[in-house]
Amino acid sequence: MNDGQALGHQPLETLVMRHSVRPGHESGYRQLAEALCRSASASNGCIDSQIDGDSTAPGLWRLSFTFVSAAHARQWQQGRDCQQLLAAVAPLIDGSEGPSGNGSGYQQAHGRAWHAQPFAFLRWPPQTMPLWQRLLLAALLLLLFIALLPLMLIGLTVLMVATLILRKRISSVMRRPFR
Repeated sequence: MNDGQALGHQPLETLVMRHSVRPGHESGYRQLAEALCRSASASNGCIDSQIDGDSTAPGLWRLSFTFVSAAHARQWQQGRDCQQLLAAVAPLIDGSEGPSGNGSGYQQAHGRAWHAQPFAFLRWPPQTMPLWQRLLLAALLLLLFIALLPLMLIGLTVLMVATLILRKRISSVMRRPFR
């Protein structure tokens, strides 16, 4: 099946899993979450798979998997690889997450998930910064720009005046042969 053709005719399907990991099991969960992402990426029709840890609330994780169609998403969900990894994840998470109560439920969204970005490190400002810090940073950057703009204009003006004044001298030096 041509995935490019399926992409044009069907909406994207994004599966989002939210887990609350039991204290002390974060590293094991992270390994299994990465294995789930590798499994999804290797699956037919997967566009993106992503792991997001919530830095404001340790132990909360969100996994998102975007497929070209609902059929591709279902095929991966029902696959043996996915089922085995979800079974391995189940003991590491709180049972209160997910619609089924076992921590392995999906929230399905048509289209690309709002948080799915190909380069997470490019998010600016970082989500962990409080609003007052972001506003302060923006104000400092604005003040820096306002302070540097006149200096740049003065420097450009000096360069232009010097070039006009020294134009004859520069052109005579450029015409002389090297000795």
